[in-house]
Amino acid sequence: MSKEQMISKVSDIVTDTFEKLAFLFLVPLDQICVEEEESISVRVLFEGPHKGSMTLKVPILKAQEIAQNMLGIDDATEESVVEDALKECINILCGNVLPELFGKREIFKIGRPFRIDLEEGVDNSERGFKVSFESEDGYCLTVSLLLGSSLEEASKEGEAGSND
Repeated sequence: MSKEQMISKVSDIVTDTFEKLAFLFLVPLDQICVEEEESISVRVLFEGPHKGSMTLKVPILKAQEIAQNMLGIDDATEESVVEDALKECINILCGNVLPELFGKREIFKIGRPFRIDLEEGVDNSERGFKVSFESEDGYCLTVSLLLGSSLEEASKEGEAGSND
């Protein structure tokens, strides 16, 4: 699977997951957006046939809306509630992405999600990529995937194990 195919699969999974989980309709963007609004970022680490991390960066106001929709509450301004909702989102996203990229028979251990202060180091390099999405009301969300090995190595190994 090429890097472009991986990005396409991740984009499909992110849009589908947010639609079902938080009633949030997203459109993948062709470029990485630079959000000037205050954001919250959460990350989850994984290991198995491939090691790496997935990160989700969301503007605070959009994160509050996601928490409200997920929990069915009218007001989600408490920071811990919003953070917990985003942690659940990244956990679900990672759990959905890994089998699609590397094969449904592969077993991964997904760590506990945690908040990070900055989105550091992940770019569209040989070891990872970012994908940005725009919500209906113009907010920008970014998901990144970083692997311990190059995407090319990971995709070759994933293709060998994805004959499910």
